[in-house]
Amino acid sequence: VAPSSIWVVPSSGGTTVRVTDAQSLNTSPVWLPSSRGLLFVSDREGNRDIYRVDLTRSALPAGRAIRLTTGLNAHTITLSPDAKELAYSVFTYTGNIWMLVLPARGVGSLAGARQLTDGTQTIEGISLSPDGRWLAFDSDRGGNQDVYKMPADGGEPVPLTHSPEADFVSSWSGDGRALA
Repeated sequence: VAPSSIWVVPSSGGTTVRVTDAQSLNTSPVWLPSSRGLLFVSDREGNRDIYRVDLTRSALPAGRAIRLTTGLNAHTITLSPDAKELAYSVFTYTGNIWMLVLPARGVGSLAGARQLTDGTQTIEGISLSPDGRWLAFDSDRGGNQDVYKMPADGGEPVPLTHSPEADFVSSWSGDGRALA
């Protein structure tokens, strides 16, 4: 789900060549029959779609990658030997935030948990502020992974970032005034 890049490595050894950027998710590369290009899955323009990049003889990209699909939300792809059919799996991953007060003794129960967020979204990171009043998290609820904050006891999430690249939350600064 995180940013990644695709590289070409000669089978006989030699210099590796990066084919995609490293700011977006780039995964599931498939060689075109001529071995002069690749298809791959990327989220560089929002959702996961299939892109094509042509390569020179030295495996350098021969121009920018071209988006071939819109709205597939592809996870992995495979191509028929004649390149006339493409099969893909759909990526479905959802997550929401729940709050549970830990008991002084015994085991915490789901019955005591409160759901703070809902919907079909992906949440990869969450962090409570040092004073316990705010919860920061990353979510694709707006179509792209961005950072949000909300009161720790619930409420409407407020977006803190909005960029075409995926943004992820790590932790609060010690004084609670900044997020990594």
